[in-house]
Amino acid sequence: MNTSPLPRDLEFPEDQDPEAFHSTSVIGGEFSITAELPKLEDIIEWQEGRRKFTRGYYRLVEGPQLFRLQQGFSRHFSIRHAIAFSSLPSALLELLELLFNRYEESRLKVIWEHLDPDFSFLVNSLQSLRRPVTYFPENLEDPLKNLESGKQQVLLIALKNPLHWMQNHQEQLKAVTAAKIPIVVCSPSFTAFEVFPENADYWVTSLSCEKDGISVDGGIVLGNKDRQMNELREIRKKRGNVLSLRSASIMLENLDQAENLPSPKKRNTNSGDSKQQVLNQLCRLEEAEFGLLYPSGMSAISSVVSLLRRPEKPKVIVIGLLYTDTYGFLESPFRGKKDTTCYLKTDEIDQLEQHLDDQTACILTETITNPLLEIPDLEQLGRISQKNHIPLVIDNTLATPVNCKPLDWGADLVIHSTSKYLNGNNNHGGGVVLFRTDKWKWAMERYHQQWGLEPGIHEIRTLLQNLEDFGERMERFNSNGVKAVDFLQKHPAVEKVFHGSLTYQERASPEWLMGYGSVISFTLISGNLESLRLFYDQLPAPLLKAPTLGSNQTLVCPYALLAHYHEPPSFFEHHRIPRHLVRLAVGCEEDLDPVFAALDQGLNQIL
Repeated sequence: MNTSPLPRDLEFPEDQDPEAFHSTSVIGGEFSITAELPKLEDIIEWQEGRRKFTRGYYRLVEGPQLFRLQQGFSRHFSIRHAIAFSSLPSALLELLELLFNRYEESRLKVIWEHLDPDFSFLVNSLQSLRRPVTYFPENLEDPLKNLESGKQQVLLIALKNPLHWMQNHQEQLKAVTAAKIPIVVCSPSFTAFEVFPENADYWVTSLSCEKDGISVDGGIVLGNKDRQMNELREIRKKRGNVLSLRSASIMLENLDQAENLPSPKKRNTNSGDSKQQVLNQLCRLEEAEFGLLYPSGMSAISSVVSLLRRPEKPKVIVIGLLYTDTYGFLESPFRGKKDTTCYLKTDEIDQLEQHLDDQTACILTETITNPLLEIPDLEQLGRISQKNHIPLVIDNTLATPVNCKPLDWGADLVIHSTSKYLNGNNNHGGGVVLFRTDKWKWAMERYHQQWGLEPGIHEIRTLLQNLEDFGERMERFNSNGVKAVDFLQKHPAVEKVFHGSLTYQERASPEWLMGYGSVISFTLISGNLESLRLFYDQLPAPLLKAPTLGSNQTLVCPYALLAHYHEPPSFFEHHRIPRHLVRLAVGCEEDLDPVFAALDQGLNQIL
């Protein structure tokens, strides 16, 4: 086995290569969650793989801190891929899910040190996979003899110092590789190896470090298998268990100052205080009793759905066209099975009970859907879910607790992307799941712990600070949304406007909705790509051309091109979404006149 030493110091590139990456302006400071996309051609080239951005929406584009961290590990260990996650358990479990999920039946074999405190999480975390797991102590004479060629199996070597064990079992490991059984090595520190371990397909290790007495958690997957590692990067985008830029920045500081990263076992109690303050505020707003914070809104959604789904209950029923990454996550195979999601439109709820059966895991919808701003009948959904004893999961991000409290209308679990309205400043990434009954408490908390989904304390503190004026900001968001709808409906360049208030223009608003927020979608009169280009490229300040919503500053983006660029025409027809739809996320500015003047200038380009 190659164990020739490399220098212990990790070296990190200063910036992305300017020849390979297109520089983009951030919105929200050093740890911004989004960035400007000034021209339509930038978006098209990015979608077609001809352009990379230095900054963008934080789950989809690796910011400079995350890029530098991953590139440092990739170069140091001479491997092609390094992908960082929010924790060591989430890194390991996402990889194992990828290796397993193509198959309905698969098994995991684990070589481990059961008394090592660094692996105290392992048994509990692996149970979340709901796959057969067999554990072997490292001192067993021939632990690999039971691995059978032709069976879908994965070998996990989870040892504090795996190098010695792997050296002593080289021939057996070669036989495992020959049988096409993936070999995953997990170590609590990257100092376990000088080079990427020979005979291993993947190496998962911790990035945990400490700042001001507070632990900062993270994990990283290293590997050379291009297809699988590229798939893993896409999974991280969809599931949302991404390492935050703040945490990546702290890890870079630690690595610049020391040869290795400590693995703290304790958290400063002050970190728990901030987390509890945030949860108390969010529970009060949503009138919930319990809550859990996550690294992103998609982490919250994917965790809830993954917990509720089981081999015998793979089916999810979706009401309305949901947020693009929720849709993408649900379209991924589940334990080797495709087409496990049933899609109904918001006006097809009367058909819902026809689709419920003993394989249904949950009903999933959004209070106000994104991007068509449709409003499903929450009262009817609550009655149906309770009658049939099927969990109702509501993403309340676009409505917020100010406008709607889905728990009052039969929802079991309510989700928010805390990055949006709740935060407002585009400088925090996170999510939350809120609920009322003890029925969900144990299972939700256990799954959260198994996957290591606690967001970094520095993200929590940013949210805590920005929550202070949320109620005041939300009042302006609601009123500004109504003003912007009126402006767009009167403009001759606009063909159709989508907003929650327009759904109920001819009848009374539903009892469960007190306001509609400030997200608006619209189409242009010509509806073609060239008109969209003329409009979008000519938009001046103060409009910011960037993805995300709930921003205190008004943002605009060609949503369908950003979210569904590669979808076939049948997708747009089935979901009734225009291919060149524009989404306007109106901010909470006190004076909207400059925003309307900028919109008017862009819209007039196509007249």
